[in-house]
Amino acid sequence: MVGIRFLIVCLTSEGKPVKSNKITISILTAPGGDWKGLYINGELIKEDHDISAADVIENIKVLCPNIKFSEHEVDDATFEEQWGQAFPERFDGFSS
Repeated sequence: MVGIRFLIVCLTSEGKPVKSNKITISILTAPGGDWKGLYINGELIKEDHDISAADVIENIKVLCPNIKFSEHEVDDATFEEQWGQAFPERFDGFSS
Protein backbone atom coordinates (compact mmCIF):
# COMPACT_ATOMS: atom_id res chain seq x y z
CA MET A 1 0.00 0.00 0.00
CA VAL A 2 1.06 3.55 -0.68
CA GLY A 3 0.22 6.39 1.67
CA ILE A 4 0.41 10.15 1.42
CA ARG A 5 0.37 12.14 4.63
CA PHE A 6 -0.22 15.87 5.21
CA LEU A 7 -0.16 17.91 8.39
CA ILE A 8 -2.40 20.97 8.41
CA VAL A 9 -2.48 23.54 11.17
CA CYS A 10 -5.55 25.77 11.34
CA LEU A 11 -4.88 29.48 11.72
CA THR A 12 -6.80 32.24 13.43
CA SER A 13 -7.82 35.31 11.44
CA GLU A 14 -4.57 36.91 12.71
CA GLY A 15 -2.55 34.06 11.17
CA LYS A 16 -1.59 32.41 14.47
CA PRO A 17 -1.90 28.61 14.87
CA VAL A 18 -4.97 27.33 16.68
CA LYS A 19 -3.37 25.07 19.27
CA SER A 20 -6.18 22.51 19.49
CA ASN A 21 -6.80 22.08 15.76
CA LYS A 22 -3.78 20.23 14.39
CA ILE A 23 -5.12 18.01 11.64
CA THR A 24 -3.39 14.99 10.16
CA ILE A 25 -4.61 13.88 6.74
CA SER A 26 -3.62 10.54 5.25
CA ILE A 27 -4.57 9.04 1.91
CA LEU A 28 -3.95 5.31 1.78
CA THR A 29 -3.89 3.64 -1.64
CA ALA A 30 -4.49 -0.11 -2.01
CA PRO A 31 -2.22 -2.28 -4.19
CA GLY A 32 -2.95 -1.59 -7.85
CA GLY A 33 -4.03 1.96 -7.02
CA ASP A 34 -7.72 1.35 -7.70
CA TRP A 35 -9.04 1.97 -4.17
CA LYS A 36 -8.18 4.78 -1.73
CA GLY A 37 -9.03 5.72 1.82
CA LEU A 38 -9.08 9.24 3.25
CA TYR A 39 -8.20 9.48 6.94
CA ILE A 40 -8.42 12.63 9.04
CA ASN A 41 -6.78 12.40 12.47
CA GLY A 42 -6.55 8.63 12.00
CA GLU A 43 -10.25 8.06 11.28
CA LEU A 44 -11.52 6.72 7.95
CA ILE A 45 -13.63 9.48 6.41
CA LYS A 46 -14.12 8.24 2.86
CA GLU A 47 -13.16 5.28 0.70
CA ASP A 48 -13.53 5.35 -3.07
CA HIS A 49 -11.75 4.78 -6.37
CA ASP A 50 -10.67 8.41 -6.35
CA ILE A 51 -10.16 10.98 -3.59
CA SER A 52 -10.07 14.52 -4.92
CA ALA A 53 -8.68 17.70 -3.42
CA ALA A 54 -12.30 18.82 -2.99
CA ASP A 55 -13.02 15.72 -0.87
CA VAL A 56 -10.10 16.54 1.40
CA ILE A 57 -10.87 20.25 1.75
CA GLU A 58 -14.60 19.79 2.32
CA ASN A 59 -13.87 17.42 5.20
CA ILE A 60 -11.23 19.74 6.69
CA LYS A 61 -13.64 22.71 6.58
CA VAL A 62 -15.63 21.10 9.38
CA LEU A 63 -12.57 21.38 11.64
CA CYS A 64 -11.14 24.61 10.16
CA PRO A 65 -14.04 26.74 8.90
CA ASN A 66 -11.73 29.59 7.81
CA ILE A 67 -10.32 27.54 4.89
CA LYS A 68 -11.50 28.75 1.49
CA PHE A 69 -11.53 26.35 -1.43
CA SER A 70 -12.61 26.62 -5.03
CA GLU A 71 -12.24 24.28 -7.97
CA HIS A 72 -12.29 25.51 -11.55
CA GLU A 73 -12.54 23.61 -14.80
CA VAL A 74 -11.87 25.27 -18.13
CA ASP A 75 -11.95 23.94 -21.65
CA ASP A 76 -8.73 23.58 -23.65
CA ALA A 77 -9.32 26.70 -25.77
CA THR A 78 -9.85 28.92 -22.72
CA PHE A 79 -6.79 27.46 -20.98
CA GLU A 80 -4.57 28.10 -24.00
CA GLU A 81 -6.01 31.60 -24.50
CA GLN A 82 -5.41 32.53 -20.85
CA TRP A 83 -2.08 30.81 -20.15
CA GLY A 84 -0.69 29.11 -23.25
CA GLN A 85 0.74 25.68 -22.48
CA ALA A 86 1.58 26.04 -18.76
CA PHE A 87 -0.27 26.70 -15.54
CA PRO A 88 0.04 30.28 -14.26
CA GLU A 89 2.44 30.95 -11.39
CA ARG A 90 -0.50 32.46 -9.45
CA PHE A 91 -4.27 31.98 -9.76
CA ASP A 92 -6.86 33.88 -7.70
CA GLY A 93 -9.92 32.79 -9.65
CA PHE A 94 -11.68 34.34 -12.61
CA SER A 95 -12.93 37.91 -12.60
CA SER A 96 -16.66 38.24 -13.17
